[in-house]
Amino acid sequence: MSSHTPVMASEVVAAMAEFSSGTYVDATLGAGGHSLQILEAYPGLNLLGCDRDGQALKLAEAALAPYRDRVELAQARFSELGSLLGGRKDPPIAILADLGVSSMQFDIGSRGFAFRLEGSLDMRMDPERGGESANDLIARADEQLLALLFARNGAGAQSRRYASAVIANRPFASTSDLAATIWEATPARLRGGRIHPATKVFQALRIAVNHEEEELHSLLVDGFRALATPGLLMVISYHSGEDREVKRFMVTMESGGCTCPPRLPCVCGAAPLGYRPRRSAVKPGRDEEERNPRSRSARMRMLVKERDGEDAIKRFESGCARG
Repeated sequence: MSSHTPVMASEVVAAMAEFSSGTYVDATLGAGGHSLQILEAYPGLNLLGCDRDGQALKLAEAALAPYRDRVELAQARFSELGSLLGGRKDPPIAILADLGVSSMQFDIGSRGFAFRLEGSLDMRMDPERGGESANDLIARADEQLLALLFARNGAGAQSRRYASAVIANRPFASTSDLAATIWEATPARLRGGRIHPATKVFQALRIAVNHEEEELHSLLVDGFRALATPGLLMVISYHSGEDREVKRFMVTMESGGCTCPPRLPCVCGAAPLGYRPRRSAVKPGRDEEERNPRSRSARMRMLVKERDGEDAIKRFESGCARG
């Protein structure tokens, strides 16, 4: 297994400079890479480290042992953050979420996340809690559902072709069997790219199995509600759909959910709840991309909460706010 390298760790640590006293939440603790550097940099911070993967929490506990008196761990999904944080005496001053699959999960073939490693088609981030695996999803899905999942995750014009091939060849004994099926279903002219044709299919199945879109919604809404004022929300995403949703949420909180035409004064009564320290996403530097190729698609967005309020959140959930 390769060692875990936290993405944009120096940028995350720098962003925490104005939020360096109190309790912060690492909602995707993983092996503890980000939090190890944060705890080293800011002695006034305590950590509530969460992850839905029980194996990751065990690794993080060992990595963060030098700071055990400042660390609390909890196995929790994003959708459980509201109840987990709601009963705490002091709200967190920051929440960090590094979305997607960690290096260690990719590098364990039995987890089923990577087609380059032989393993069962599991893809669950918290398999000990049960639930549907990727194999289970493939077994029950019809062609229309699979095509929709693939299309929503970037498979484009090949989505229907891939869905048909999956239906025709199921069940699959392993990750490599599914990858081979997608390869064979791909037109020869499209097989020579840098990205394997199965990449988007595996991503789509993983997102569906782990309900990642719904979980991200919970992170943004419930996490923002739970933050102290002022408080910092930092989200690192790895594909365009996630990044668009994170940006839409942060723009909505910054505008208060304004529905007025762009570049015109607001007359709809929207009340901003915070601001973005940077309008554009933070991206890894060239040196980091060379050291850690998996960081290339990473985008980090930040939002500082200044006040509580439900109107902007309701406008975000209704989809009526601009952004």
